[in-house]
Amino acid sequence: MKTEQFNPYVRFFNKVIGTPIYTKMICAFDFRPFYIVKGEVLFEFQSEVHKLTAGDLITIRPGLPYKLNFEKSKDVEYFLVNFDFEYEQHTQKERTPVGDKNFDKNEIFSNAYLPPFENIFVMRHCDSFEPFFQEMECFDVICDQEQAILRSALLKTILAKIIIKHKSNNSETVDLIQDIKRYIQQNSGTALTNTMVAKYFGYHPYYLNSMFLAEQNITLHKYIENARLKKAKEKLNLTEKPISAIALELGFKDSSYFSAFFKRVSGMTPKEYRQLCR
Repeated sequence: MKTEQFNPYVRFFNKVIGTPIYTKMICAFDFRPFYIVKGEVLFEFQSEVHKLTAGDLITIRPGLPYKLNFEKSKDVEYFLVNFDFEYEQHTQKERTPVGDKNFDKNEIFSNAYLPPFENIFVMRHCDSFEPFFQEMECFDVICDQEQAILRSALLKTILAKIIIKHKSNNSETVDLIQDIKRYIQQNSGTALTNTMVAKYFGYHPYYLNSMFLAEQNITLHKYIENARLKKAKEKLNLTEKPISAIALELGFKDSSYFSAFFKRVSGMTPKEYRQLCR
């Protein structure tokens, strides 16, 4: 959708206190921002997990399976909003999410969106949004038309701030991704992990992986594996060193671990690769 068409409709708003039980992945029919007021929540998706604490916000697009995990914290408070990016959807009544196995994507209220909300969007340390959520909380559960318009206007302010911030951060994100790739290439001859990379750049591993995946269309773990494989191939092809020695140089415990890694990632053993190159 175009920016000038951006006029959200808040279908439902609630402040949740406590830890609801999630026994399975669910899918919603509209967009859902969660703003954490207190405690710690793990948002579990099919391919990634995000840990949110007080002051963090996450927005989930309709139709995306998710589950909340409260094992780390039993004293939790968060704001939940159900909304569409088009106010024209106000005739659609609230609908309870269903299990991902029973979800029909044709029942989604609206697929209209603006970047960066096309998938999973996480924003850290956005405490300045809390007063807007608190003001939205002041309205009755069932709003009259004027209250509904004001509630949507408050949400529009939050979303607009996110969009502006995201645009300004785009160039910084590109620079960060390039720095990460350079760091991985420079350290591809070591037993590098997501956690090590995240610690070096001062990010949580889940968040850094999500950022990397969004920008590069590949997980951070897979990128590290590919870099280590490339380094291994160079040593196998350009040197006469024994495979056991190369394994130790690359940070593997022994040649067995190295061979297992090499075959899993490349489809052949180090010995087979070396013979193929000769």
